[in-house]
Amino acid sequence: MIIRDALDSDLPAIIDIYNATVPTRMVTAELEPTTVEARLPWFREHSPDEHPFWVAESDGRVIGWLDFKKFLPRCAYRGTAEISVYVDEKFRRRGVAHRLLEESIARSPSLGITAIVGLIFGHNQPSLKLFERLGFQRWGLLPGIARLDGLERDLVVMGRHCPARATRPALQASGFAGNDSQFNECRRDRRVPWRGDHRRSVRRARFWEAKNAHRDRTRWKPETQTTRYAQYFARLGTKSRQATRVRNGYSHQSALF
Repeated sequence: MIIRDALDSDLPAIIDIYNATVPTRMVTAELEPTTVEARLPWFREHSPDEHPFWVAESDGRVIGWLDFKKFLPRCAYRGTAEISVYVDEKFRRRGVAHRLLEESIARSPSLGITAIVGLIFGHNQPSLKLFERLGFQRWGLLPGIARLDGLERDLVVMGRHCPARATRPALQASGFAGNDSQFNECRRDRRVPWRGDHRRSVRRARFWEAKNAHRDRTRWKPETQTTRYAQYFARLGTKSRQATRVRNGYSHQSALF
């Protein structure tokens, strides 16, 4: 299998592969097959040096294709591209899409692309798993925005940087995408610093433990206080009312009630 730039003569095979996915309601949001004439302007928007269009060829036959396109028209997004990959139904599960995606990841930096994203239906689990194996993360979720045969379908935004970089985990669908462990990790990251710092929390716990122990040792106790009063008045040798109460078994505390 070879991967090369697509030619105008490849467009009929490209459209055939695309149209075969329409009835499955798994890959494209198109509800009706398209034609070569309708897709010719879209095909010619691609450029080998900026947003290329590649085909996978085996024994002179086009068996799959991948294209780059602008993610959004604003200038700040010019380093981000959206990719789409389609494979002939007779050649699926043979690593064709995997090879095309690997090529797109490897060659993106030379095209001036720093991030690539793919828009995949939430019920298209094979494609989601393929992208995840190649280092894509779930960067977003658009719930129920597509209606296919009367059913609302989610759209998942899969993305990765080229080259890969360390990123904060994405949050889940109630605002974010990602799994439970990533959601909890991101929640920890968003806490105030001293609460998120485990070592500082341990030191704080030890401080309060020591302080409580000291308070217990020095806490006022009736029997201890009674003994102290008795010793005090004994040294004074006085027969005051307080001394008498102490000798008769009354503590300072009990005298208040």
